[in-house]
Amino acid sequence: MSTTSKRDFGIKISGIPFFMGTFAGGDKTRTANKVWNGGASKPDIIKGPAENGEITIGAPFDPKRDRGILRRLRKEIETGKISTISKSDLDGDGVVVGKPIVYSGCILTSVSEPSADANSSDANMFELKYMPQSDS
Repeated sequence: MSTTSKRDFGIKISGIPFFMGTFAGGDKTRTANKVWNGGASKPDIIKGPAENGEITIGAPFDPKRDRGILRRLRKEIETGKISTISKSDLDGDGVVVGKPIVYSGCILTSVSEPSADANSSDANMFELKYMPQSDS
């Protein structure tokens, strides 16, 4: 058995021809509420539906590769195009291990352009936010 590092994941978004660099969110959650019947020693628990949280994905910005993609994605926010996101576990050699988590019915909610700073030589990133409908 081998422990992975944060870099041992392959993140793909349908319609984008390269792997993304960062992934956060997509947590599976469910609400639950307690309700007490008079005189009861334990509450009844009412379960809400399970759902996935917002996903934030980023990649280092390459103007030749990414400018056209970012323009297209900005338009997809307006049209509500549905995407699929997959998150694969990778071994130390970059080979996929097992089945990926696939988030389907993902609606793009935000496109964050790379920032600008004349005083910085840090890598520039762009970020995308999606709201998934489900996972498998």
